[in-house]
Amino acid sequence: MVKPRQREYPTLKSSLNI
Repeated sequence: MVKPRQREYPTLKSSLNI
C-alpha cells in the first residue's frame, strides 16, 4: 500500500483495523 500522507496513513490503518 502506498503511503499517501503521514497524517492520513494512520487514519486509513485505523479504519481497516475497525
